[in-house]
Amino acid sequence: MSRSSFALDAVKLRPAIPAVNAVYRAKNGKDLNDNTSRELTAMLVLADAINRSGTGKPVDLQTALRATDIPGAQTIMPWKGVKFDETGQNTLCNPVIQQISGGSYRTIWPFDLAVMDAVWNVGM
Repeated sequence: MSRSSFALDAVKLRPAIPAVNAVYRAKNGKDLNDNTSRELTAMLVLADAINRSGTGKPVDLQTALRATDIPGAQTIMPWKGVKFDETGQNTLCNPVIQQISGGSYRTIWPFDLAVMDAVWNVGM
């Protein structure tokens, strides 16, 4: 089992994942993963803040970033959303727990995203 900030199989709550992943895979020859999904999300959050700032001024961009409040359903991440606290940390991100099954990571928690139950290998 492993903790991750992304779940490629979280399509129940994030139906855009297959389409976004297909574009990424066509360009890079591999699927989105924990790191690449966060990089993509960061770029989209920054683009949103630039659009909302209305200028290229750093102060306006910082103000827009501080006001960011993106619902999780508008991202490919399994998070509750994107909203920053006074230290700049996203207070709405939450991890998933995954387990390798059939050679791929499969989400087992949180239960509303789970695609399988955890398999416990007792007696190993």
